[in-house]
Amino acid sequence: RDKIRMDEHKIGDLIDQMLDTAQDVPLAVFGQFKKVVREIVDKGRLTLCDLGNTRAVDAMLDHFGILADLVTAAQNADVGVDYLVTRAIKVARKVLDRSNDLYTRKGVIDFTDMIYLPAAKALPVKKYDVVLIDEAQDLNAAQLTVVLAAAGNRGRIIAVGDPKQAIMGFSGAAND
Repeated sequence: RDKIRMDEHKIGDLIDQMLDTAQDVPLAVFGQFKKVVREIVDKGRLTLCDLGNTRAVDAMLDHFGILADLVTAAQNADVGVDYLVTRAIKVARKVLDRSNDLYTRKGVIDFTDMIYLPAAKALPVKKYDVVLIDEAQDLNAAQLTVVLAAAGNRGRIIAVGDPKQAIMGFSGAAND
């Protein structure tokens, strides 16, 4: 892309557009539902989770405690958990598709896209002979993919980290 435009509210705005006319999400949990959809989109991008893969999404929801949030919301609204989970994933998938489309058509990105798009779309990444990573235990899948691309086939990666100091699990980091 020649021209990139930063919009830090892109995902939130897309969620608002998608849910503006949603009549099928109970009003009692509407705000919580929006928060959960945002979390699914963000965690999906950082972990490179295929939101079309039911097993992968279920594992991600469970890992980050998102499923528990949806169970609580369903109980508060007296609706089925399966319905709310299915609806949240469907909306998140559409939001991610529209977000990717905004990048493709107009070059609109947010901060997470700076890591997600090169990883997910295999965009060109500048190659380095040596890539040094401090706090390697805090890398998420998208960051690790970009690091590996930056090292290429011939580069070396020097990684320093301590799994006992992992603090970025909320952002998709897996210290294993």
